Amino acid sequence: MIPVPVADWAGSIAAAISIVFLFKKSLWYWYFSIIATALWFYVFVRSDSLNVAGLQVFYTLFAVYGITRWFMQKRQRLVPAWLDHAGAILALTILGVTLSLTEFSGWTTWLELSAVALSIFANWLTALKIVWCWPIWILTNVLFALLFFHLELWGVFSMQFVYAVLSLVGWRMWLAEEQSFDDASIVRI
Repeated sequence: MIPVPVADWAGSIAAAISIVFLFKKSLWYWYFSIIATALWFYVFVRSDSLNVAGLQVFYTLFAVYGITRWFMQKRQRLVPAWLDHAGAILALTILGVTLSLTEFSGWTTWLELSAVALSIFANWLTALKIVWCWPIWILTNVLFALLFFHLELWGVFSMQFVYAVLSLVGWRMWLAEEQSFDDASIVRI
């Protein structure tokens, strides 16, 4: 059995690596995300944070969705509309299941649910490569930092600050890429 702190830190490092790959919209983002979610699933089950553990299952499912979508785009294949609808349905289903399983017993429950709901939204935007995923990720970092502080999960707590900084960098890079694309599309007369 892996000690919880080891799985906590290993998952945190894998997630940081994944964010760096996300800067360049690399498929490796999803692969490292799967490693992180497997480790964190273990951590959150062991710490009785079942909503966040369930979120790891969702992240893994969404990683498969993201890999499929991004792989099609990389091969310059048209992404079928049903695939985009499948992503939205997956996000709404996971949110519905989360809501139905949540026992609203205190402030941490509401905090956890808010962070999970925003993470679902951010993950969906990430799969679609929408630049506004980044500020949503930053907000989830703030909420998760509060939750993980309360749960005394120091690896994922500490890493929320690293993830927020990486998200600021990623947001800036994606905005610059959008701007350069917009500038290139302007026709000068």
